[in-house]
This record gives sequence, C-alpha cells and structure tokens, in this order.
Amino acid sequence: MNAVNGILLIHVPLMTVVAGAIAAVVLGRNGGITHALGANGLRTPGSRMAVRLALGGAWLVLTVLTMWCVFLGGLVVVQVLLFGLGRAFAAAGLLTLAAAMISIPIIWALAILRSSGRV
Repeated sequence: MNAVNGILLIHVPLMTVVAGAIAAVVLGRNGGITHALGANGLRTPGSRMAVRLALGGAWLVLTVLTMWCVFLGGLVVVQVLLFGLGRAFAAAGLLTLAAAMISIPIIWALAILRSSGRV
C-alpha cells in the first residue's frame, strides 16, 4: 500500500471519526447545536428542517466512517485470532465484530441527539 492509499483508506476516516466524537462532546457540554444556532433562528419550519438534515448528515457520515475503521481493525484482529489461536477464537472475534458493527449506528445516534439537546 502506498502512502496515498494509506492516507485515504485509514487516516482520513479515523481523523474524521475522532473529530466527530470531539464535536459531539463539545456541543453536548455547551448546550447543543440548537443553542449554538440560537432560539430565534429556529422558529421557521425551514430552519428546523435544516437542523434535522445537518444532524442526519452528520450521523450518516460518522456512522459510515466509524464502521469502516472498525471493520479494518476488526479484520486485523480476526486474522490474528485465526492464525494465532484457532478457528474458535476467530469465530468469537467475528461475533464481537458483528455486534460492534450493529451497535455503531445506535451509539452515534444517541451521541448526536444528546449533543443536540434532543435526548
């Protein structure tokens, strides 16, 4: 793998996920995205739709990139388990990876909704 592929496939998704997690924590501690936009700007129906689209877009991007990062890390871990400890441990690793992949959208939804002040 050359340097450009490593940057595009591993570093950029990982950095985006970390930045999204930091943004969710910061927005959650400062009153949420609705507070940042101001109460007066949210009175029209179009602005509420814009906030919903922004939250949905953030959820989609962060979910896809997190799933990609977890998949890459999980693939390496399952390979190490398969060749180091055997089939049973690799199967347990695959089940754990599947559980993690299923829980990622739920975790990001809760984090984004909590940071927006909606939960």
